[in-house]
Amino acid sequence: MKWFIGLVALTAVGLVVQHQTMGPDLTCPNGSVIGMSTLIAGTRGEDSPGGALATAGWEGGARVTEQPGAGNDESIIYRAYDGAGELLRVVEVRHYGRRGWFVGTDEQCDP
Repeated sequence: MKWFIGLVALTAVGLVVQHQTMGPDLTCPNGSVIGMSTLIAGTRGEDSPGGALATAGWEGGARVTEQPGAGNDESIIYRAYDGAGELLRVVEVRHYGRRGWFVGTDEQCDP
């Protein structure tokens, strides 16, 4: 179990560093992040990024899109928009293994 926690922590650090260097096309427009990027981790199902967006309160008027990440790193980028089309949130995750573990970052955008 300790090796798994270490692996998740190491992967999370790598994702944060990679996320900071990916460029503005994958994050909030014009660097308009409210606060800091939040590190997320969990399994598919309730903890999935789509579920995380819904349980975070964006289920009502938000439209969530899904797009493959840059390169072939198997990351997925989820974006939540309000009814007027303003980008509210960007969640980028990388999935691991058959059990559906994921780690990633979550940014709340300032429209």
